[in-house]
Amino acid sequence: MIWGRPGMAKLAVEARSWCRRDGNVVELRIRVIPRARQAEFGSVRGDRLVIRVNSPPIQGKANARLRQFLAAAFGCRQRDVELVNGEYDRDKVVRIHGVRMIPAALS
Repeated sequence: MIWGRPGMAKLAVEARSWCRRDGNVVELRIRVIPRARQAEFGSVRGDRLVIRVNSPPIQGKANARLRQFLAAAFGCRQRDVELVNGEYDRDKVVRIHGVRMIPAALS
């Protein structure tokens, strides 16, 4: 789903507790599950969206894979995915700038 331009669909997930939107910026409250078989969106647990990544939580590899996954999913650059909180925790807050599309799994 693409949004942000006239005639395009709007963000379907904006009213959920784990997601906030301000223009083309999306902030997600997530729980990361490292060492998964593949990187994918999971279910919602409490007030967090579960995201599985296929990297170990060693030397920032899981965070790097998370940035790569989210950038591809939201149609932005990896440098536009900002880790706001939780660098060393599974519970994180991520801010994504310049969002051009919303993943089908979240709409």
